[in-house]
Amino acid sequence: MATAKIVLDTRHKKPDNRYYVAIRITDDRRSKYYPCTHKKYAMTDSGIKDTLDLSRTFTKTEFDRIVNAKRRSDIETDYEIAFTSFRHRANEIINSLNTFHFETFAKLWGKKRSMKGTLKSEYENKIAALAWQKNLNVW
Repeated sequence: MATAKIVLDTRHKKPDNRYYVAIRITDDRRSKYYPCTHKKYAMTDSGIKDTLDLSRTFTKTEFDRIVNAKRRSDIETDYEIAFTSFRHRANEIINSLNTFHFETFAKLWGKKRSMKGTLKSEYENKIAALAWQKNLNVW
């Protein structure tokens, strides 16, 4: 069973000792990281504020405070809500798949960016997502 966890992506260090936040998906002892930088990845009713900058980087101390602190500031609480929303969305995708594949998760998560925004790409993404959910291979 695949699991989702919000982590700092320490594989790519910024010059100011900061890191991006990513969601780590682990299945069968293999892990892959996916970005958590856009509000579209979150649930629609998540309550993520429009003023929240999800593409910013965090230090390890800032991230630990957001995730583990009992007393948070308002902005830390907002980021914690956003991170929880990303994790819930990832779990929804994982649970919707009959058999888990990283490629399928990436398509449903929104990592695929080719021809983004065209009507044809939207139809192809929807068809692929439905086919994988039903375990049909229409291609």
